Amino acid sequence: MLSAIRATCNTKVVSLIVGMLVLINLVLDPVLIFGIGPIPALGIQCAAIATVMANGISLIFSAYQLKATFPEFKYGVGMKKLRSGGLEILQISLPIAATNLILPVGTSLLTKLVAGYGAQAVVAFGITYRIDMITILFFTALTATLTPFLGQNRGRNNLARIRKELVIAWEF
Repeated sequence: MLSAIRATCNTKVVSLIVGMLVLINLVLDPVLIFGIGPIPALGIQCAAIATVMANGISLIFSAYQLKATFPEFKYGVGMKKLRSGGLEILQISLPIAATNLILPVGTSLLTKLVAGYGAQAVVAFGITYRIDMITILFFTALTATLTPFLGQNRGRNNLARIRKELVIAWEF
């Protein structure tokens, strides 16, 4: 849903929702892990519960924002409409989904390989991985902004604008 909101060029709202997600996690993580007041300490596994709860709240705010921006927006889609546009949606979304899987799957495999050399090697790998992420930050931001732009222009069948912007992105 955040991508749909970003596609409306309302990146401020996306930033606020993501910031809210982080704040909720910052509050819920220590409460569920260590326990506070009547809430018992549930351990590190409950960090995942905190993340799911924060994402659920984020989803509710995102849905509300989409509905406020597009009152005609309907959450339920008829199966006939889904089938008619499903193939086109898959042609666009499957490559994007596969691309989004490359980094976490690759990192998991590398971490597993490095784990054979001990805990210190995993820590060193984690540090270098984070430094590496900082170096690709600009490219990640570029792709995050290009995706809704390209999607909008693809929907309008404005291929000339897509080509022009891709050239600018490659030059960057």
